[in-house]
Amino acid sequence: MRVALLGLPYFARRVADQLATYDREGRFDVYPFAQRPAKRVSFLTALPRTDVVYYVGGGLARSRVVDLALALGKQVIMHWVGSDITNAAALQRAGAVYAPYVTRVRHLAEATWTHDELDTIGVRSRVRPLVGVEVPPVLAPLPPRFTVVVYAPAGRESEYGVTAVIDAARNRPDTSVIVVGGAEVVDAPANVERLGWIGDMGSVRDQSTALVRMVAHDGLSVSVLEALARARHVIYSQPLPETRHATPSDFVGVLDALRAEHAAGALAVNAAGAKFVSDGFTPAAVARGLLEEFGG
Repeated sequence: MRVALLGLPYFARRVADQLATYDREGRFDVYPFAQRPAKRVSFLTALPRTDVVYYVGGGLARSRVVDLALALGKQVIMHWVGSDITNAAALQRAGAVYAPYVTRVRHLAEATWTHDELDTIGVRSRVRPLVGVEVPPVLAPLPPRFTVVVYAPAGRESEYGVTAVIDAARNRPDTSVIVVGGAEVVDAPANVERLGWIGDMGSVRDQSTALVRMVAHDGLSVSVLEALARARHVIYSQPLPETRHATPSDFVGVLDALRAEHAAGALAVNAAGAKFVSDGFTPAAVARGLLEEFGG
């Protein structure tokens, strides 16, 4: 089986590597058109011999690439991941959806809530995780000091909850906050540390009590799965098992409840979170699910 992976380059590469590990006879080629325009020629050359055209990220605006793949009888799969659903909903409101992509393309959703969102715009999908994560053989204990990790790309600090976490830290000197990613930290208290982009987050997660991810619209966050895999607690804006659900209006209360458990010595590692990942979100399980969709 030969699969062409398009869409978000980082995740397309990660998915391709994951698939290749568990299907050594298949061929999984990534075509990052935006980064390397010459790859478009390679894709067109390989397309007649390709079985599946798989997009990391969905879209309902007409595309020459999708049209050609469908015209050649190729299976086209779109794996929706978050903001692409918001964009498709806007297209629907504008009456600009290209209807054949709703019915002739196969659609996958990362999570139950994105599946439900796709339903509201008339796109029928199946739930399949995009990326799996490994559960370490030994789970590190929680650190003595209550420590939370929060992530945001540059310029989106409020959208990702970084601003709210830093504001909470000002009045909670017993709490340490680690900020990762491109997020800017301005006039932060002494208990907030900015690490920037980190290649290996494993040690950072092991030094933390919890991950906070407060995003208004989100797919199934890989960072959430990685935190759960290491038995960390997670405060999350989406309804995922073994996390503590919060909204912007009650986030501080959820954070303080977790702090109180820690202060009372009643907070253990989130072993249920690690089991949740090992039961269905390992790289092997996720790869098997995608290969089933591809017919392999």
